Amino acid sequence: ILPGTDQATLTTGNGQTIVLNNINNVDLPLEGGGRIKKSSNGQIIYEMQGNAGSSNKTGHHTVKTPAGGKWQVILPDQTHIWLNASSSITYDLPFEGKDKKITLSGEAYFEVSKNSEHPLKVTCQNQEVMVLGTAFNIMAYPDAPTVTTTLLQGAVAVSNGSNRVQLAPGDQSSNTNHLLQVRHDADTEEAVSWKDGYFKFNGSLQEIMNSIARWYDVKIVYKNTRSNENFEGEISRDRSLEDVLKIIENSEKVHFIINGRTVIVKD
Repeated sequence: ILPGTDQATLTTGNGQTIVLNNINNVDLPLEGGGRIKKSSNGQIIYEMQGNAGSSNKTGHHTVKTPAGGKWQVILPDQTHIWLNASSSITYDLPFEGKDKKITLSGEAYFEVSKNSEHPLKVTCQNQEVMVLGTAFNIMAYPDAPTVTTTLLQGAVAVSNGSNRVQLAPGDQSSNTNHLLQVRHDADTEEAVSWKDGYFKFNGSLQEIMNSIARWYDVKIVYKNTRSNENFEGEISRDRSLEDVLKIIENSEKVHFIINGRTVIVKD
């Protein structure tokens, strides 16, 4: 079973869905002016022409990656977004002024140019992040109990309706059942390792297997395993699933059986 690849779908405001991969070309006109293009290194880039479309919204646009997929998007204000597997972002064009909002499901890394007059808002589940210009990662998978926001550069404000915290570089907020907490010594390298092409594990086996399931598009089944133990290590995301599981098995704490696209975890 091979690792994930660059693949996603783009759904435009008029309901058109375009399959994105490293093979097909994309060059679509936008209502009101401008174009959507795909670069040679696998990015979707919005090219707006002057004030074209500034007075008219063109509806929701959504970029969605499947399990086993990843993609990059560059929005009109040059916000650069990396999407992990099983993730999506939704936003309105022309993406300017006070209407710069992104809805995230899953995990994404953001690099945002500073604009104090027109900050960006990122919403996910029961959380909102106000961004003035920074680099940060959000993990907000629907099947995960906690939303984590990790700040690498700049500053962001995270709120969940009842609480609001300001993050400094190196901080990581966790939002669980409306309880918002901040850790000041977060492993930022671990938080963005997926973007840089490798797994960096430092947690429970179930957390590790959730990441593996999304990247290799497999189902995980547990049978009498000590999944509450912590595992630590680094593995390239370019390896096959079999290679990754063999490396984890070297801990002698767990054993895996692959049956089709199902991974059975046992002692």
